[in-house]
Amino acid sequence: LLEAIDIDTKEKVFVPLEVIVDGKSGTPMKLTAPCLLLNKGNYSHLRVMSERYYPASLDLQVSTTSDSNLTLFVKKKSGHLSYVQDPHAHRSLLVQTGGSGGGSAVELIQAFTEDKKLLAYAKYLCDDGKKVQRKKRAMAQQDQSGLNLSFEEFCTEILHECLTKEKTEAIRLYIALRHAIRSAENGTWSVESMWDIRLVRSYYERIQQSQSSPATSTV
Repeated sequence: LLEAIDIDTKEKVFVPLEVIVDGKSGTPMKLTAPCLLLNKGNYSHLRVMSERYYPASLDLQVSTTSDSNLTLFVKKKSGHLSYVQDPHAHRSLLVQTGGSGGGSAVELIQAFTEDKKLLAYAKYLCDDGKKVQRKKRAMAQQDQSGLNLSFEEFCTEILHECLTKEKTEAIRLYIALRHAIRSAENGTWSVESMWDIRLVRSYYERIQQSQSSPATSTV
């Protein structure tokens, strides 16, 4: 028996897999865990074939015996639901394209994460879905810095961006940079904030220079 376990929820999940037959160069077998894997000695490798889960592989020649069950531990990407919750990826696609159905940030992410910190962040800092001023937001989006957004709208925007780009650890950095810029506007910024801003500016200036300058070769 071959099973896949979500390392976050510790639950068994459905995951599409690809199994490579040992000694054959033909088309790999397509399976979906959990499933029975007969004649395990005839297979060499299996790997996860799903956009919802991070890539993972297992060497069957090392990991199996004739009578052993197989367990493959997988991790689901942010912004995606399991195949039981969303068989055709309709709801996952909704999040990836930025739609929330008009609901609050908490309602948006509750199905996609059980992280208590993220849920608390959405509950106490993000827009509740009823205060959104569409016209104001459309005007504010012309300023990519997000400084024209209210704090609740700013927190909601960066939550969605960080979830879809798998960078939830950057949420704190976004808020710190916004606070530093606001402090600078009010003339109350600290030396630490000033150096943080200079560091970020130098980083992006270096990236722009490397992208705009032609490639040079050394002799």
